[in-house]
Amino acid sequence: LRYMQQIVAVDTGALRESCYVNVDITGTKLSLEIGATEPYAIYVELGTFKTGAQPYIRPTFDFVVGILPQIINSEAARRAAIS
Repeated sequence: LRYMQQIVAVDTGALRESCYVNVDITGTKLSLEIGATEPYAIYVELGTFKTGAQPYIRPTFDFVVGILPQIINSEAARRAAIS
């Protein structure tokens, strides 16, 4: 979330404040959802015919994918220590 909020375009700050990350771990299944709730969020991400794209969701996804092995190993070690 911090990463996404650092790279998102800011005008009023509403888009930055609407950014969210949801992580769900159920058994061995990991689910990750990232996005923003402002109605215009998609237009900032993808651009329009008047304004260029200012991606922040896709770069955040790419960032998470890059550190995912580290996150999984850390969580596995944490769970092993609890068992």
